[in-house]
Amino acid sequence: MKKHFFPALVLMLLAILCCGDAFAAELHGNPDSKIFHNASCQFYNAKGSTMRFATENAARAAGYKPCKICYDKNAQAGAGYVVNVNSGVFHKKGCVLIKNQENYKTVPSYNEAIARGYRPCDKCLGDKQKNDLSQGVRQLKQILK
Repeated sequence: MKKHFFPALVLMLLAILCCGDAFAAELHGNPDSKIFHNASCQFYNAKGSTMRFATENAARAAGYKPCKICYDKNAQAGAGYVVNVNSGVFHKKGCVLIKNQENYKTVPSYNEAIARGYRPCDKCLGDKQKNDLSQGVRQLKQILK
């Protein structure tokens, strides 16, 4: 067992030295919009997100604001839907149609988004919308029987 310990330790140290950046939780910022993103955000690796910050405080000190999607309190609590306040359409987090995070806010549930009068995105929620419609039709048929 001691024979394998030393080479494994050397490999682990080399990996840390060579790839240390990969182990750090880094924030990415867009110098044009002055907005920063965490690693879970869909805009984290966006073309314009070229600035790197080690901490949220460092990003704020440089004049950057947190992204409204990845730093929203509902998003941190696990909200799964993002609403475009201009169009009234809501999406799953990560939908390819979400473009400009300035126009978005999060909602905690699909039902709450519907209750607030928003409509589901055809691309990322089209199947759910069809399933909900089918379920509603079935319930209506049951009531009419």
